Amino acid sequence: MSIEISDLLKYARTLANKEDCGEVVYRTAASRAYYSAYHGALFFSESFLPKGEAKRGEGKGVHQRLISRFLDHQKPGNEGTTHNSIADIGRLLKNLKSVRSKADYNLESNFPQSESMEAIARSERILRLLDEAIKAKGTM
Repeated sequence: MSIEISDLLKYARTLANKEDCGEVVYRTAASRAYYSAYHGALFFSESFLPKGEAKRGEGKGVHQRLISRFLDHQKPGNEGTTHNSIADIGRLLKNLKSVRSKADYNLESNFPQSESMEAIARSERILRLLDEAIKAKGTM
């Protein structure tokens, strides 16, 4: 059995919408939200971005290398273009990765339901931007 990217996000939403279930559930929801965005970005990267190592990602882990592939598309003066939308995905994914790291590794810090809901909203935004970029690539 395999799952879809949307299944991860749906599961994250299900967890985050549970009331008074404990912080571990909200942390898990944020982590699943990150991985839905990560896998969406990975698919896009492998399908549409130029092959090769990102300039900013040399010597980094696989997650940071993926983020760097998106960030490397920043083009000054091209605000509102596909290039900057792709770089925006990188920035959003980087931010979401830090939320996932807090959820998974900073067990001494509080992680309320609102943080998991925010992680889901960010993931949804990333997936929307990826979908828009795929459609834009198809019309080029």
